[in-house]
Amino acid sequence: MTVLASLGGWFSENEALTQSSFAACMLAFSVMVALRAGMFSFAGVAFWAVGGYTAAVLVQHGWPTVAAVAAAIVLSAALSLLIGLVLGRLRAVYMAMATFALVMIVRVIAVSWESVTGGSTGLYAIPNTVTTTGVAVVAAVSAVIVALLDRGVIGRSLAAVRTDETLAAANGIDVVRHRIAIFVLSGAFGALSGAMNALLFNTLSPDQGGFPLILDAMTMVVLGGAAAWWGPVIGAFVVIWLPEILAFTGDWRAVVQGALVVLVVVYVPGGIVAVVRRVRALVVTTT
Repeated sequence: MTVLASLGGWFSENEALTQSSFAACMLAFSVMVALRAGMFSFAGVAFWAVGGYTAAVLVQHGWPTVAAVAAAIVLSAALSLLIGLVLGRLRAVYMAMATFALVMIVRVIAVSWESVTGGSTGLYAIPNTVTTTGVAVVAAVSAVIVALLDRGVIGRSLAAVRTDETLAAANGIDVVRHRIAIFVLSGAFGALSGAMNALLFNTLSPDQGGFPLILDAMTMVVLGGAAAWWGPVIGAFVVIWLPEILAFTGDWRAVVQGALVVLVVVYVPGGIVAVVRRVRALVVTTT
């Protein structure tokens, strides 16, 4: 109980980092679900910006928080569907390149559309209408949805699509439809993360998205692992808190952080999920 109380106090003292971690979980989920369907997609990062700006602008115009977030998700899901119909047949590096370009396009639009987005300076004085409890509940619901995707017929279908599309199609699975559906879900998770981030903090600018956010999202999934729903959750908290934990390294912080990521990729390619499963298997074997 003393340890839990200490952890609770630590998180309370660093509430902004805690909030960012929960919001980042949805962004990590957006990348993870795409990978689980065999798609190397950064589209969730693009819709992080779409969702963030949509929710921020609507709340600034007096919309209730729930309605603004819902509108951001619906808009992003609709755009994801349209883009997914075009990109749904792309594979591997071609999908990655196309969705990377999508992120850059959204960033250019955010910079150019000054009347709505505030241009390169972004939006300020966004009402803080989401609490720590609120974003934690949203993250928990998102985690349940992701966990359910690994179960039953849906889970088996996605595993087949990811492993062997030809065999999946031969067994009556509509590969393209499944990929598009997951692409839309990925966009919705990205938008939800962006909306939460915008309404937790009072600023939103194009510099918050783009390539740095892509790196963060991928690092969350790589460190945590994509084989279980809780991998990206742990990865999100690690990525958000790591700069604070490594503050003692001073100017070498970026180097140390990068080295840790490289070590995980090389020696533990399955991330924290793989480590936990190996330890659990070892314990079961020895007992």
